[in-house]
Amino acid sequence: MIAPRRTIPKASSIAYTARVRDVSGVLVVSSAVLSIEWSVVDHADGTVTGSGSLAPSDVIFDTLQTDQIWTPDATGYNFRHTLPGSAFPNGSRLYDGLYTITPTDGDPFFLVFQVVTRDRY
Repeated sequence: MIAPRRTIPKASSIAYTARVRDVSGVLVVSSAVLSIEWSVVDHADGTVTGSGSLAPSDVIFDTLQTDQIWTPDATGYNFRHTLPGSAFPNGSRLYDGLYTITPTDGDPFFLVFQVVTRDRY
């Protein structure tokens, strides 16, 4: 899944939400995920600016969530993670992000996103 590009002030945290389906098209539930890794890379020079591991039960919801953070539609999301501002340290940059989701059965799949930062004035 590729998310739309988002723009934030440099060094700001950002909540990433998605409706995640596995490779067969089924909505993912936390018990079906073995591990989740994330990373953010500065697109200009390839520097890794943030990375980590997530507990599936902390970021995957077993039912779709509908609240004010989700605006694309009325259906909702089942994945939410807040990326730290330290992953976006510089203004006027493009950052590439990646979540690697490894299911309990089958091959890993990925969520890809981009964040553009602006200098604070």
